Amino acid sequence: MVNSGYTPEEAARLIQEGKIDLVSFGKAFVHNPDVVSRLKKGVQLAGKDRGGWVYYGPYDTVDEGYNDWPAAT
Repeated sequence: MVNSGYTPEEAARLIQEGKIDLVSFGKAFVHNPDVVSRLKKGVQLAGKDRGGWVYYGPYDTVDEGYNDWPAAT
């Protein structure tokens, strides 16, 4: 398993070449709550340009964040 900085295209190529078995896309989930659907459909991942990272926890009072990123159509 590898992670950190792989594009979906790189991941697919490395898996196809037998160099890796699995790639994780952890940070991509922050700005792509639908990342699994996007990867399956070949839809481009959303950018990270909405003001940086927001803390998501039990005391989160931020009105903007994880749940308001637009889903791919």
